Amino acid sequence: MPHLQVLQDKYAKTGKFTVVGSHLQPSDPTKFLKSRKITFPNYSQLRHPEAQPKGIPHMVLIDHKGKVLKSGRVSDKEIEMAIKEAAGSSPMWDSVDVVHHKRTVKNLQIGRPVRSILSTLSAKAKKNDDAAKEAQAIIDAVNSWGEKELNDINKLKETAPTKAYQKMEVLNKTFYGMPLVKQVYPEMLKMKKDKYLIYLLNLRNQMTRLKASGKVTENSKKYIAGNLQKFIDKYPASDTLKGEAKAMIDEVNSL
Repeated sequence: MPHLQVLQDKYAKTGKFTVVGSHLQPSDPTKFLKSRKITFPNYSQLRHPEAQPKGIPHMVLIDHKGKVLKSGRVSDKEIEMAIKEAAGSSPMWDSVDVVHHKRTVKNLQIGRPVRSILSTLSAKAKKNDDAAKEAQAIIDAVNSWGEKELNDINKLKETAPTKAYQKMEVLNKTFYGMPLVKQVYPEMLKMKKDKYLIYLLNLRNQMTRLKASGKVTENSKKYIAGNLQKFIDKYPASDTLKGEAKAMIDEVNSL
């Protein structure tokens, strides 16, 4: 157990790794975990069908696609290799088991234009082999991700316009020049005409940067939360924007 906490402390900060505990005994482990200062999540009777333990304790290393890489004792080197592989993944294509186009997909990253890369893959997909099938699967996965993001944006516009705007910016950069985002940029220009939305967007961007910095302090949280409350109390913004501002205060306080 202490060794697992060491792994959590060492690798969780990468954002690509976490330890998950599974408690198989009938007793309540809460006091034990607290006494050992265990911070990683623990569940009761959590099992993986491909990694049945032959003894207790038992370690299982699972990658970002849910594949079991190692069952038994797992070394730091094996964890570091898994983290390295996960760092090159992307929600756009990680549903595809990439074998033939590993170098190509590393350039398919959210926020970077994908048009030329998909065009290259489209040419490769015209052949009749496994590499062609994989190329088409990657194209389909990327387009599916884009359509899902667009659907999420349309839903968010009703409750969290600034969050929708942030997503629109990223989607527009990713699919720039492609039919998927044909209406996205004009919609962004329309939204920017609302000065209260832009004010709240600036506060959301501040909150996003604060979270990404890893240097969250009580003063920084208080500053953003104070400006959000001022927005709610003093500005004649829409009820939708004020409702989002209230939700943002909760987000800030939870950082």
